[in-house]
Amino acid sequence: MISKLLSHRTWPFVAILVSIFMLASAHAFEIFGKMYPCDLCLKQREPYWAAIAISIAGLILARNKPHWPVLKIVSAILGVVFLYGAGYGLYHSAVEMGLISTGCSSAGFDPTHFQSLDQPMVVGKCDEPPLVIFGVTMANMNAFASLCFMVCSFITATKSTKSTA
Repeated sequence: MISKLLSHRTWPFVAILVSIFMLASAHAFEIFGKMYPCDLCLKQREPYWAAIAISIAGLILARNKPHWPVLKIVSAILGVVFLYGAGYGLYHSAVEMGLISTGCSSAGFDPTHFQSLDQPMVVGKCDEPPLVIFGVTMANMNAFASLCFMVCSFITATKSTKSTA
């Protein structure tokens, strides 16, 4: 089962699905949980958008150029994208723990503030995690998920093309 998920032909689809899931989860916490993102939280979403775009572009190119090792290259690029995401998640975790100082902590956080079209969005504080479960913050969870996706991407990229055909 895992071998099929980590094939060159399947991994871009899996990367799209997990990226959509991660983005949908973040938006659900924001909309339904009133856990407004800080600047670093928003930055952590960018790799998932990039993974979706890279995967779709790779799938289209692979369909048009079947003899090129497009999907192998896409898997390697996805690995780098998810590595970046893990790094940003770890950076945000360090900010939350007070190990690194950033200007982001001065942002206002007021979940009762009414939003109208002419007022800016409420922004959370980077150094105050809105959700902590057993000592694990959302930034920690994102960093761990990104590391897992990175490992899967690099495993897929290093697989032999013949075994996934």
